[in-house]
Amino acid sequence: MLLLLAVLPAASAFRLSAHRAITDRAIAAEGMEELERWLWQGNRAEDTHLNVKWRHFSHYFRPDAALVLPRRGTSDERVVVLVAEAQAAQDAGDTAALWQAVGGILHHVQDMASPPHVVPVAHDLRDGFESWPVDALVAGLDLVPAVPLDPVAAHSALAWETWERVQSDKVSGCGVVLPLSEIWRAPASETFGTYGGIDFGDVGGCPELVSSYEGVLVNRLEAAVRSSRSVLQHYRSAP
Repeated sequence: MLLLLAVLPAASAFRLSAHRAITDRAIAAEGMEELERWLWQGNRAEDTHLNVKWRHFSHYFRPDAALVLPRRGTSDERVVVLVAEAQAAQDAGDTAALWQAVGGILHHVQDMASPPHVVPVAHDLRDGFESWPVDALVAGLDLVPAVPLDPVAAHSALAWETWERVQSDKVSGCGVVLPLSEIWRAPASETFGTYGGIDFGDVGGCPELVSSYEGVLVNRLEAAVRSSRSVLQHYRSAP
């Protein structure tokens, strides 16, 4: 088990430390610090409850077409389950269970800001997007406006936003232009895409590319915080 936990971040979209930073920033922006313990317990559980993650639901989702996974549901299907758990907890007056379920929803919504999870590309430690340190970037984010969104809508909207950015955006520096679509190549069928010949974060001796890569990260981190706030606002305003 210790070995599995040691390699766990390679199987998540953002590392747990990044999920924690994103979640805490969203909670603080909404003034919901009193719920932080429950929200984080639920968020963290989506990566540490391995039976659920590796036997029942993945963290991948393809917004433009169906994604066929043997024996496991996709991330959007897990969100539907968690929404039902949140409703059941709310109906039962179980405050802890309600916000733990919302924390799990936040995890899957946040994952939709990660390109390999929506192209999708089955990723591991080779994916520089996942291994880039983001805590300082999250702390320095400009907070963009958020509006209440139900979890299914927030998950879908962010997935589409990230997918479209991969198809259109690029990093550049020192006369080099690298399309994001050459880092994560979209699949042609109901399956996973592939890595291209470019690794995210490979500056090739060009310091200018560092800021360009970080610009991509900052944009997606802002979107993750914004979408997390939208879900929190939805549940805070729910009757």
